[in-house]
Amino acid sequence: MNTAQIFQVGSRYNLLKYRGQGSFGILCFAYDKRTHQEVAIKKMSHLGLSTTCKRILREIRILPHLQHENIVKITDLIYSPVPSAHPSTIEHVYIMQSPMQYDLAQLIELKNQQMITLSAAHIEYFLYQILLAVKYIHSANVLHRDIKPTNILVNATCHLKLCDFGAASVNDSSYDHESYRTAYGTSNELDLTWLTPATIQSLESVIRDSRNRIDWALRLPEAKPKALDMLDRLLAFNPNQRINAEEALAHPYLNEYYDSNDERLTDRPICSSDLLTPNPFLTLCFEALVDE
Repeated sequence: MNTAQIFQVGSRYNLLKYRGQGSFGILCFAYDKRTHQEVAIKKMSHLGLSTTCKRILREIRILPHLQHENIVKITDLIYSPVPSAHPSTIEHVYIMQSPMQYDLAQLIELKNQQMITLSAAHIEYFLYQILLAVKYIHSANVLHRDIKPTNILVNATCHLKLCDFGAASVNDSSYDHESYRTAYGTSNELDLTWLTPATIQSLESVIRDSRNRIDWALRLPEAKPKALDMLDRLLAFNPNQRINAEEALAHPYLNEYYDSNDERLTDRPICSSDLLTPNPFLTLCFEALVDE
């Protein structure tokens, strides 16, 4: 194990397996001896970068307010070493969250390598769960702003959770709405083209050409008419004509899974004054780092 893979999380957690590294952190699975459950631990470093600090702050401020089965849940937060008088002594932050075996990008890659099969039913079920999560977070006044395959986690039973709220914002005029999106992200919250048959068949050129009216039946001759109509509505270039989460859930393409009882809304939308982190001292430290 190299230095980057060392996790200093105390005696509560027994590390089980190193899972890999992403753009903003290193992931491993561990056993929580207090809850007797497996957890995923995301280690975030490079705290001298304001971008990293802002991502951590957004995540630990927003996620505790979102309670939904299709959204990842933070279960614990650890930082090391314990900061002294100066916040620059913090080197790493560990975010404990729901463990999931894969992200959707990995599944798509495995499918492209013909190592697994992703059927039309898989795609429908994944899309249904994503839309349930999106409708819920929108009801909470939250915009994820970085929905993409690597930020969608999937387990062995095809249950799905939306993760990584480091780019999220609250739809509140008093909240910091600094423009942000990653290299493969999008400003359109429902641009889910990578989940449609277009991505499964690696038709990236279709996405680049989406501002022109496309005959999807010619592009995807094996796709069902309902799938083509859903794709056309999700890819409408005019945002006023683009389908929203509630409309997409009720689309005939998802009839097999749709149940209005699955659609949950938050009891209380989030406003900027609600965004108090579970660890106020950590917030002060990060804000000091960002301002340096």
